[in-house]
Amino acid sequence: MKKEKVMRNVTLIAGVALVGLFPAPCHAQAEVAPDFYELSNTEATMTAQQESSAKHQQQAAEFQGKVSLPYAIECSGKSLAPGQYSVSVKTDGTNRLVSIRRNGQVVSVVAREASQSSANGQSALLVRRAGRAHKLEAVYVEDLNAVLYLDGAGKAGDASTSDRVPIT
Repeated sequence: MKKEKVMRNVTLIAGVALVGLFPAPCHAQAEVAPDFYELSNTEATMTAQQESSAKHQQQAAEFQGKVSLPYAIECSGKSLAPGQYSVSVKTDGTNRLVSIRRNGQVVSVVAREASQSSANGQSALLVRRAGRAHKLEAVYVEDLNAVLYLDGAGKAGDASTSDRVPIT
């Protein structure tokens, strides 16, 4: 029994020595995350990205213009002081969104569209006068041939109490 134990120990030592002297072969891997990538045709890629961005901006804003308000106007519960503003119309799903901007202040209103079969004149803000107060009722967009009513207004007001403020 002692002889078997010695034999087992010798075999174990020989096995460990053999493994230690002859390690398992291994191969280095290729670089997983190189520091640089060879780029080709980057100019065409940049041009395609710029064109895509331009198309997205055109789709985002179907109409853009500038308007000069000669007096204060109420729009969606906010008062717009006299001065220069930019006006844009965008489609958001099935809704039209009218945005009026000045110096970082933005008033955006969801509008209900009504086709204007007998459209005339250039794009304009349609403002209703009530005494000294003025309220933005709708936006007429010549390019879209549509009147966009704001704040639940559904029809044009009396022409004698309405003003057209042209959009350029």
